Amino acid sequence: MKRCKGVLLAGMLVLSMSVPVYADKSAVVKVEAPADTTDYYMTVDSGGVGVDIYPSTDGKGEKLNDKTVRDGTVLHIEGETEKNGETWGYTKYNGRYGYVPLEELRPSKDAELAKAGIAGGTEKETSAVNQGDASDTQDSAAGETQGEAE
Repeated sequence: MKRCKGVLLAGMLVLSMSVPVYADKSAVVKVEAPADTTDYYMTVDSGGVGVDIYPSTDGKGEKLNDKTVRDGTVLHIEGETEKNGETWGYTKYNGRYGYVPLEELRPSKDAELAKAGIAGGTEKETSAVNQGDASDTQDSAAGETQGEAE
């Protein structure tokens, strides 16, 4: 009888210590690689709407950002892919890589690059720029935000 209680108690202890572990599928989003490698800066200019960042160039998938990237944000375009007549820029924003439609961006001006803390050349002439790991900065007067760029 004593042994039966001990086995039962041990069985209950094992069951109570068992914890099911599930993988969080939402945390892992596969991002497709860009077709061409580039190195230049563009500024979001969507007419006030902002842009979203996607894991692929179809624009129909899950968005990688919680909020749209606001107009005036400087993005480092590290690659390009053309799909169905639309060109997409591959960028890193707030620590995540993804694609933005280039039709919603324009070449960054020197003043915008300086304001975002990016040293170096103009428009698409920034291949020698090494910004490092910049943290998010926000200028509330101008309404410009810059995500992490590498």
